[in-house]
Amino acid sequence: MAFDLNFLGRISSTGNENANVVWSYINTDDAEATIRADGYFNGAMGDLTNGVGRLSINDIIYSQGTEGHHMLRITAVVGNVTTDGYLDRSGELGSWTTKQVNTDYVTATDIFVTAQVELRPP
Repeated sequence: MAFDLNFLGRISSTGNENANVVWSYINTDDAEATIRADGYFNGAMGDLTNGVGRLSINDIIYSQGTEGHHMLRITAVVGNVTTDGYLDRSGELGSWTTKQVNTDYVTATDIFVTAQVELRPP
């Protein structure tokens, strides 16, 4: 399958037009390698020649493909939209999982989540 603009959603909102934006993209028909490929997100741009569109360099995309969830960073928006991934300490593309919580025993005030992310070139 190909990029579908209907699956791209803006998560962050800011009054500062120079701030980076966080996006969500879910397409469970495509492999993560397909989603990370140069040009996959070209459909989110109105004018690739001038880099005009929804995405900007250093924006973050939380993506979900057939292999699960990953975090991507936009590295170029002229010619092709290109991304690189946030890598974990072992050099693998960073990912996360979700778990069902039994609300009979755990409440929202009991949950504290921490995360450590390093950005290293793939």
